[in-house]
Amino acid sequence: VKERTGKVEIKNRTGKWEISYDYKPTTYVDTANGRTVVKQITLMYGVFLLLLTLAAVGISMRKA
Repeated sequence: VKERTGKVEIKNRTGKWEISYDYKPTTYVDTANGRTVVKQITLMYGVFLLLLTLAAVGISMRKA
């Protein structure tokens, strides 16, 4: 497995120097669809945790 540690490009186009740097960690999702799915799963997990917390607080308040 190759890790992407980054890529530096230096180009001289028409007398102008263009320097750019690109870095993507090994956990980066390449496709836009994949990134959307990851965001949706993260959002659903957050909502689940919020509902679980609210349910736990509601149960503990009923006992008091």
